[in-house]
Amino acid sequence: MADDQLGKVFRHDMRATGIDFDTPAREGEPATGRVLIFVTPDGERTMNTFLGAGQYLPASALDEDLIESAAILYLEGYLWDPEEPRRAMRRAIEVARNAGRKVAFTASESFVIERHRDDFCQMLDDGVIDILFVNESELATLTGEDDFEAGLAWLKDKVPVLVAPRSEKGAVAIAHGERADVAAVPVLKVVDTTGAGDAFAAGVLTAAWRTDPGGASTVVLHPWPCPPRRHPPSPSPPGPTWGASSCCPAAAARSASPATGSVTTPRPTACPCSAASGTRP
Repeated sequence: MADDQLGKVFRHDMRATGIDFDTPAREGEPATGRVLIFVTPDGERTMNTFLGAGQYLPASALDEDLIESAAILYLEGYLWDPEEPRRAMRRAIEVARNAGRKVAFTASESFVIERHRDDFCQMLDDGVIDILFVNESELATLTGEDDFEAGLAWLKDKVPVLVAPRSEKGAVAIAHGERADVAAVPVLKVVDTTGAGDAFAAGVLTAAWRTDPGGASTVVLHPWPCPPRRHPPSPSPPGPTWGASSCCPAAAARSASPATGSVTTPRPTACPCSAASGTRP
C-alpha cells in the first residue's frame, strides 16, 4: 500500500481486527489500491479493480521469518500479472518450500490464467503447490476442458489437494486421490457474495492448520461427524473469533460455504467434538 490516507486507514483497520500487518508503506505514486464493487439484486458482484501500489510489492518487503514460521503460505493469483509482486511470490514460495511449509494458491480469475497458464502449469509440474483453489470457470481455463469432470480428471494428479468451489452447487475436493463432494449450506436470501470465496478458503485453510495429521484433506474427507481430536485446540489469540469450533474442520468448512454471501452465511456455534471456542481466520 502507499503512504497515503487510504493506506493508513487500511493498516489501522487490519490491525484493529487482530491481524499482524507490518508490510512497509510505499512512498509516492501510485496510490493505495482500491476496488469498486457493483452488487446486483441477486447478490452477485462485479469488481472494478485498481491495484495501485500493490503492483509494486517487492520481494524485499517479505517477512521471510514469518513465512518460515507459518504452516501454510496462501497466495492470490491477482498479483501474478505485475512483474515485481510475481517475483515476490516466487521468492515466498521458495522460502516456504525450503522451510518445509505448505503452499496454497488460488488462481483468482480466468483472465489471470489466460495470461499465465504456462507459469501455473509449470508450478504444478514442479510440485511447489500443495493446495490449489479453482472455481468452475478457472478450472476450464487452466485445463482446457469445458466439462467439469474432465477438468478435474486432468488436474487431480497434479496437486496433492484440489479444492473446487461451485457456488450454489457446493464444492468438490480431491485430496491425494480421494474425492469428496460437499453440498452448499442453504440460505433464504443471498445478499452479497463479495468475499464468499475468500471466506471459503479461510475455512479450508484454518481447518488444515488445526487438523493433524490430515491437513486440508480432512476438511473435505471428514465433513461430519468431526474426526477425533488428536490434540487439544490451541488457545485462541486475542482478537475477533469465529463461531466455528477451533478443533472442528467440518464446522470451519460449513462456516464458509462458497454458495452463500458473507452477509447471510449462518455460522455454527458448536460441533459434536467440543464446545465452541473459536479462532481467528
